[in-house]
This record gives sequence, structure tokens and C-alpha cells, in this order.
Amino acid sequence: MTETLQPGYTVVSPQNSSLRLVTANIFNDTAVAIDRHAPWITPDMITLGTTAMHVECLRRAASAESVRPRLAWTAAAGLCSLGDALDGALARHKSAKTGVPLSEHGGNVDLAGDRAQEIAGFLFTAVRAGKHSKTAFLANVGATLTAPLPSLARARAEAHGVAVEEFALGSRAVRAGAAMVGIAGGNRLAAVTGTYAAVTNSLTAAKRYKATGQGSPHAIGLVDGEVRSKAERRYRLTKKIAWGAGALALGVALSGGRKK
Repeated sequence: MTETLQPGYTVVSPQNSSLRLVTANIFNDTAVAIDRHAPWITPDMITLGTTAMHVECLRRAASAESVRPRLAWTAAAGLCSLGDALDGALARHKSAKTGVPLSEHGGNVDLAGDRAQEIAGFLFTAVRAGKHSKTAFLANVGATLTAPLPSLARARAEAHGVAVEEFALGSRAVRAGAAMVGIAGGNRLAAVTGTYAAVTNSLTAAKRYKATGQGSPHAIGLVDGEVRSKAERRYRLTKKIAWGAGALALGVALSGGRKK
């Protein structure tokens, strides 16, 4: 990555959303309790376990024929998604307790799990909608395709040394919520949530890509050298995920839109 200079900015944390700040104490206290009563549980266990359960719950919700099981499985997926915040809190707690630096491998597992949850939600909704609603189908194919773009653009910006704002309406929690609402609702609602996700994914990514420009208003500060070097590797990983999402979206677009 080429260096981008941003005079007048200070070093800030790349994790800066208001939602994180509001919920931090809850998840930190839960992490302390887990480490006290079940110290054998690792952050990767939480990430992989909750991701697998989340994706399976979404699959069952999307394939449910009636409203009640669809809502029940979607609610279960929502509970599983809480592991997204809990794994990081547990990792930070264990690191502070033992003095061992946070594992970059763990961060990559968390990244892959987050993207898998987002992509699965919109992908399953697209497959279901393909049987009945072309609008909902196309909207959720677009959401599947664009799901990795915000994190890809963020990693690119941080690799250039620039911190970007975590936009509330385009945050991962909101996008994942949109996927679950689309699955739980009918095709009309799925068309709205899919369109919302595709648009906010694209707008958030565009703002973050522009943040590396000289004097960009979308940059809120700088990141330190350690964050920057990790971001370069995260950018390469996220590019692979983006290609995978593109391949899935293309496959569904070519086969899932046919009436059955």
C-alpha cells in the first residue's frame, strides 16, 4: 500500500462506533464471567460455534413454510449473532489477564465469521425469493454481492494509515439485522431490506475508499503502525471473501431466479 499523509489528524481507534461503546460493558462483564467459570473456552470457539449456529438458523428460517417457525429460527439466529461481540471481549480480557498480545489469527477468524453471517442471510433470502419475487430476489443478490465491501474499504483505508468512521446506519450490526428482518418477513419486506443493505453497503464502501484522499472529510484520524500492518493482511483476506461472495451471488443469479 502506498502511504497517504493526512496532516492535522491524530491517532484514533479504528473501532469507534457508538453502538460498541454502549454495549461494551455488558459484553466485557460477560467475558469476565465466562473466563472465571469456564476458562477453557476460547474466543475462536465462540466465533466458530456461534457462526455455524447462526448460519444454520438462517437456513432453517429461510426454508420454513409458515410464519411462526420462520420467526423462531430468526430470533435464534439473532441470539447467536451476539457471539460477534462476545468473542472479541473475551479475547481482550484474556490478553489483558495473561499479557499475551491479541492473536491476529483470531481477528481473521472473527472477520470471516462476520462476513459469513451477513452473506448467508442475504443469500438464503435471495434463494427463497427467487421462487416468488424477482424484486426481492435481485435486491438480496445485490446485498450478497456488496456485503464484504464496507470491511474491504475499511481495511484498505487503515492499510493507508487512515481511520474511518463506523457509520451507524451502515454498521455490521445494522446490516446483519436487515438480513434477519428480510428472512423473517415476506418478500415485500425482503425487497426493502435487501435494497437497503445493498445501497448502504455501497455508500459506506464508497465513503471509506474516498477517505484515503488528501484532506478527505471521510477520514477521522490516523491509525498506528501495528494496526496498519495488520490491515494490509486483512485487506488481502477480505478481497478473497469478496470474490467468494461475488461467485455465490453470480451462481444464485444464474440459477436461483427461475420459478419452481
